[in-house]
Order: sequence, then C-alpha cells, then structure tokens
Amino acid sequence: MSSVDILVAPYNYITDNSASKIELENKILVIDEAHNFEQLLESTGSFSITSNDLAQSYDEVSFAEHDVFCKELADRSRSLRWILKVIDTIKAELENHANQSESDASYQLKIDEIIEVFVKAEAFFIQSEVWNAVSAELNKYYSKPSTLSRMTGDNFGYFVHLISELEMVRKDDLCECYGVTISVGRIDDETAKMKLKLFNLEPKIGMNKIEKNNLYNIICTSGTLSPVEDYARLLNLDHNGEREVVLLSNSHVIDKEQLFVATVANRENIEFLNVYANRENRQMHTAYRQSLADLANCAPAGTLFFHSTYSQMESCETNWKYFLSEFHKKMYFESRSQKSTAMTVESFRKEIAKENGTAILNCVISGKCSEGVNFTDDLGRLSVICGIPYPPKNDPRIIQKRAYLDNLVRTKKGSISGAQWYTINASRAVSQAIGRIIRHKYDFGSIIFMDRRFGSDVPHNFRSYLPTWLGDVQSMESV
Repeated sequence: MSSVDILVAPYNYITDNSASKIELENKILVIDEAHNFEQLLESTGSFSITSNDLAQSYDEVSFAEHDVFCKELADRSRSLRWILKVIDTIKAELENHANQSESDASYQLKIDEIIEVFVKAEAFFIQSEVWNAVSAELNKYYSKPSTLSRMTGDNFGYFVHLISELEMVRKDDLCECYGVTISVGRIDDETAKMKLKLFNLEPKIGMNKIEKNNLYNIICTSGTLSPVEDYARLLNLDHNGEREVVLLSNSHVIDKEQLFVATVANRENIEFLNVYANRENRQMHTAYRQSLADLANCAPAGTLFFHSTYSQMESCETNWKYFLSEFHKKMYFESRSQKSTAMTVESFRKEIAKENGTAILNCVISGKCSEGVNFTDDLGRLSVICGIPYPPKNDPRIIQKRAYLDNLVRTKKGSISGAQWYTINASRAVSQAIGRIIRHKYDFGSIIFMDRRFGSDVPHNFRSYLPTWLGDVQSMESV
C-alpha cells in the first residue's frame, strides 16, 4: 500500500486493521458519513453468544482433537483438553445465570460477573498466543477438502475473539463502559438455553485504538453531524481538552429561495402527535391522511412520505387502501426487502419520468431509501416527515447506554445526558431523510414536518437538533 496516494476502504478496515494491515502512521484519515461512525465503534466492541455457539465451539475443537489425521493440532493435545474444559465450564456457568431468570425475558448483569465466569473457568490462564494459534490451526484444518466435517472453526474463532476483548476490558479497567444482558428460552427465532449480549457503551474505546496508529490527523465529515459539538464530545476527539478540535458547520450550497420548510401541528384543532399511544386514534389518523393528501396534491412531480417505523408505514398502507382516491397520485411503499425496495424505487422513477409524471413514495426513516437513495430534481419536490424515529425505549442497549451517560454526567466525566443522546440519535436519522431531496446547487423542494414535537413552542423542541441549513422554518397551523 506504500505506493497508494488515496485509499478508499470500508470502516472495518480501519476499526480492525489486523487483517487489512493498512499502514496508518502519519496518514490523514477521512471518515465519510461520520454520523454512522459512533454506532459502528460501539458495535465493533459488542458481542452476542448463545449456548448453541458454545456447544459448536466445543464440537469444533473436540472433532479435530479426535481426528488422528489432524496433523495441525497433533502437538497440542494437552492444550485442547484444557480448552474443552474451559468452554464446558463457561457454558454451564452462563446457563446457570440464565436459569435464575423467572421468565423468558432478558435481564441485566454487570460485566464483572461475566468476567468472573471466565476467570473461574481459567480462560485467561491460557496465553492469548495459544488461543490464537489453535484458532488459526482449526481454520486451516477445516478448510482442507479431506476433512470429513462441515464445521468451519468460525464459532471457536469468535469465542477466542470474545475472550480477547474481555481480557482487554479486565486489564484496562473498562467494566463501567460495558452493559450486559442474558436471556433464556427461545431467542431471535433460535432455540437456545441462553443468549449473552455484551454492549460496548463507549465509542471512544474504539477511537482510541485507531488513534494509537499515530495518524497525522482525522477528518470526520457528514451532512448530519448536528449538533457537531456533541458529536466531538461523544467521541472524545479533544481528549478531555488536551487537543484542539476544529469544528466547521457550512451553510447549504442552495439559496434560501430554493427551499421551503414548515411545520404542521394540527388540522381543525386535531393535534398531530405520531406516537405509539395514538396508534388507535382514528380521528387523528383521518386528519393526518387528509392533510398528507392535500400537501401531496399541491406538489409537482415526486412526493416522499417518511414514516418513523416500518410498522407505522404498514399501518398507513392498510388503512389508506380505501381512501386512495384522495391522493391524486400513484402510491408506492418501500419494502423491508432490499430487492423489492430497489424494484419499487425503479417503478417510482419511471412514473416520474413520464410527461407530467407524479407519484408518492412512502419510506421509513433510517430505512433503505432514507439512507442510500438520492431523489434528485423531480424525483423529490416534497418531503414530509411523519413522526420522530426514537429508538425503542425498552431496548436493553438503549436503557444501559442512557444510564451510562447519565452516570458520566453525575460524576462530572461527561456533558451529554442519556436523554440528549436519545434525541440526537433520532435527529440524525431525520436529517438523513430530509437531505434526500436537495442534491445539487440548482435543486429545489419543500420539507414539511408533520408532528407537533417539531414546533418551536415545545419545551426542549426537537427542531433545535436539526441542521442549521434548514434556515427559517415556517409554522403552518394546519393544512
């Protein structure tokens, strides 16, 4: 790679360059679409493992140990017996933890308790060089055509990686940066006695690993980093004030006359609040549908409705089928399937390409259309945001992440609360959606926020978290 001036690579080539061997010292690293980078850094340090995975890891080692033709591991019989005992002990201990739950739901543990399980099983007494060597030799063994097994060694490799991460957490005193849940019963359509999930709650752990490569500098760029100050703090880019961070928020390339932005809070005094509690509010949904129809019928060419979840969009699709005559345009809906969505978008494009072509495409915020499709020119003249895509409050990772940030604020180690982080995540998803329709200097369009929570009169209003290029936002009391 020494002769390369510019190298374009996926994130994982940087977050884990042990395989790619990319030389980063004294290089400039540009992280594009950096709004995704925080979650990626957390996910690279997060793990899930089931009792089935542990059983398969055991089988991969046991099968190779008993195969007289396995020359790769012939000299490691003592280590293999020790490893099998470690896996068996860990599996039994974790299943015992899971069985303490009174239901099939997940419950939280401290990572110290999980590390104690691995200590008790003597997992850390085996040198990392031995774990890694056995993993490499198993992969080599199972890749041979002569090996009479469909196993691959991948389950054991993943288990070794988990041990390595837990050892790092233990040595570097990072226990407070991780959350843990353990589940019992049928989990994610898989029959398993136990599923363990470890959540990395601190993105700066991964960022620090990258910075150890002695980079010349790092440039994080995205159209949806607002509020950019909070982004820098979450990744600890300034190393607690020890390093300078340059923040730049540019205005849009378009003139203000090319974009109209407004909020619509109600229709005939019926308030628009697209939340789970209102899912059966027929009066609100009728007024909402009528307002969407009025907006779409006034707009030329392509109209995009961005719903907060797939279930919300699918509910609209079911309820609107008797009222499609209110919409004077052909209606399309994004699918959960990537292949079907691509076909739907292509049909939408063809409809717009017709003479005086008009159509409506229903999408999901953070879905396939919202994150990766450009609706340039006539493909997107009106974008309507139908709600706010807050992450599920009861998701164990969300619960533990919010509690972790709140604790940092309480102990003066952080400045962003769990509630602020929760809102920032939703705002970045909305920002991605609204950016779909303005794609070049001469493009133009309208963005309508149809939810009272976008109003400026709402305490801690959501709109303050959105990009500054939106400019002045009009308030349309009703449509």
